[in-house]
Amino acid sequence: ATIKVTEHNFEPAEVKLTVTAKDITGAAVDISSKAYADYAKNPANWTQTGDVWTLNTAGMEFDIDAIYSVKLEHTDLAENAATTYTTEFVVDKTISSDVTIEYSTSIMDKVLETVTFGLYKGDVVVTVTAKDQTAGVEYFEITYTQVDGANNSNKATYTTEKLAAVQDASDKTVFTATHTIEAQARGKVSVNLIDKAGNTTGKAEEYVVVADTIAPGLEYQYTFTNDQVREYNNIFYTQGETKVKFTITEANFDLSLKAAADETVAPAPVLTVNDVAQDITWTQITGTDKWETEITLTGNDDYVIELSYTDRSTNAMATYTKEVHIDNVAPVFDVTYDNNDARNENNYKADRTATIKVTEHNFEPAEVKL
Repeated sequence: ATIKVTEHNFEPAEVKLTVTAKDITGAAVDISSKAYADYAKNPANWTQTGDVWTLNTAGMEFDIDAIYSVKLEHTDLAENAATTYTTEFVVDKTISSDVTIEYSTSIMDKVLETVTFGLYKGDVVVTVTAKDQTAGVEYFEITYTQVDGANNSNKATYTTEKLAAVQDASDKTVFTATHTIEAQARGKVSVNLIDKAGNTTGKAEEYVVVADTIAPGLEYQYTFTNDQVREYNNIFYTQGETKVKFTITEANFDLSLKAAADETVAPAPVLTVNDVAQDITWTQITGTDKWETEITLTGNDDYVIELSYTDRSTNAMATYTKEVHIDNVAPVFDVTYDNNDARNENNYKADRTATIKVTEHNFEPAEVKL
């Protein structure tokens, strides 16, 4: 600070300079090493130019972080009192500390290939916090960055507007702001903040937010090698090999595959045929969030296919069930009669009752033509 006093009969000993310092909580900051008051009373520290006296600035450096209150009073030798000068200002050269990023409670946190994924069914509330002892935090900026491998159905990278920092009522050194990342999202969060003195700092995390509210979708396609195909009572009947291609649409399908290997209950799709889990591989259709697999049914049998899937955010796909009966064995008839007493080749004097037997695995009486 530069202090000048215009006074014909100036006497430094009559200068009363009062400097107090505190932090943002109101607690006193120790500035005793500066001795501002004693420095102002020392004639050796003043330079005269006519009636103007200037206090050398060497001893008037305010270089300790604090909120300063300065009061300057002077009464000349003739008891004329100057108008009291008062001011308050903040010196803060230190960046805010203890920057944290917290998230609303996830369904689960899953470490996959050293990266922690926070899995959410819905929006994610992000709370950022920092401490500042002196000036206080002015605002936060939160950046959501879409991670590599996320498809376009997930939210693109963006940075928020300036989020006003809210001072904690009980601990005035603590400042917070919140932001909601809406589903669908798959990305990392970082924060940048600036205090009221212009000091900036920030923090970035490797935690990946996965916010997903959409249930997986399913498409299927049947290919029959034999033209003799019929659907009856929601069951396919055919004489030959049958291929079934399944396509699941799911933005975060890859997380299911990665996690399946180390969990007792696999979160990947479960495909069974006659209650036996199938060893299948899912392949992504390039540039999409669609994944496909195929199974082949061969040999005469009644096949019950079931496919179920719940994604990592607990969105459940409607379970798919279908029966396919492969049957290339023709029905066999066996007809017998209770009266075999024929006259003149095939003439019978009494009633005759026929017994008809059909040997057929997929027998349907309505299909009998008599």
